[in-house]
Amino acid sequence: MLKSIRLAILFFTVSLLIIASGMFSMENVGFPGNVPVVKGVDNTQIRANYSLPNIYVNASETLHSNLTGNNITIESGVVLTTDGWNIFANNMFENLGKIITGTTPPKNYTRSYGGSGGGAQSQAENAGQSAGFSTIAPGGMGSSSNSQNGGNGATPQLPSNVNDSVMFKTWYSGDLSNFLSGAGAEQLPSLSYSGGAYGLAIVAGKIFPGQIDAMGANGSGTGSGLGLIGGGGGGVILIAYGSGGLNTHDQCNVSGGHGVSGINGQAYSGNGGMGQIIQFNISRGNFTIPHLYGLIVFSGLPTKPLKWSNISVYLAGIATVALIPVYYWKRRD
Repeated sequence: MLKSIRLAILFFTVSLLIIASGMFSMENVGFPGNVPVVKGVDNTQIRANYSLPNIYVNASETLHSNLTGNNITIESGVVLTTDGWNIFANNMFENLGKIITGTTPPKNYTRSYGGSGGGAQSQAENAGQSAGFSTIAPGGMGSSSNSQNGGNGATPQLPSNVNDSVMFKTWYSGDLSNFLSGAGAEQLPSLSYSGGAYGLAIVAGKIFPGQIDAMGANGSGTGSGLGLIGGGGGGVILIAYGSGGLNTHDQCNVSGGHGVSGINGQAYSGNGGMGQIIQFNISRGNFTIPHLYGLIVFSGLPTKPLKWSNISVYLAGIATVALIPVYYWKRRD
């Protein structure tokens, strides 16, 4: 009998630890902000996901997918080319090196808030053919006269009547690059296209942006019968930070590329439109966005109180498990 009592106590203790771990898991008591969560199979159960590693980028490279991690650090001396991809960190993002967003292909981005391309100056093509590529703002008009400059690209105006979180989720679901990219300048015969700059979204609880270049390419040409290419448009740097804050973005450059002047004082090609820097403080209110791992929650969920009805269920379970060995050894005795 003594042996059965000891076993009962052992089983009771183990059962208590196992069930208590479930009672006081993150799923029951809520969790802090800046943690990605994963929806369960029934799309109602939500659990914290702490599986993302800390990421240290210690060699120059080009991204081929979004960069995601718990804490993400771009180390000193490293150049990271994002090439249209974006960065998502559960907790902190810190850039001690340099980020270059890369160059967009020659096409219009008609939903983008990046800068549009500058117009070319060419006697070989008419003004319509040599206009810069467009974002929401039209590209600069081309010029077919040595006495007239190509038109400059422009910067679109952000909507003023749209909630930040609604706008961001719309952009994310529609592919961020379609909303953040700068447009380039049309090429001419024997002269290369001047690229616009891809944009970049950084989403993290705390952000140190460091040096980020989302600049359009400069124009090219001499005007000696070939014409002049306009500058590419700058991209959009979107910084969405949580309760950890934002440590300035004064090293972020979203300039449009410069146009060029022809020989003997001939007309210029147009400058690319400037991109823009957009910052969201997503610690205010309940702001969630889609993410590779489900959702990132930046404002934190309220703690769920542990109800007595739940406690009674757990205690009944513990008692049932603890009585099993008692019953078994009672029969043997």
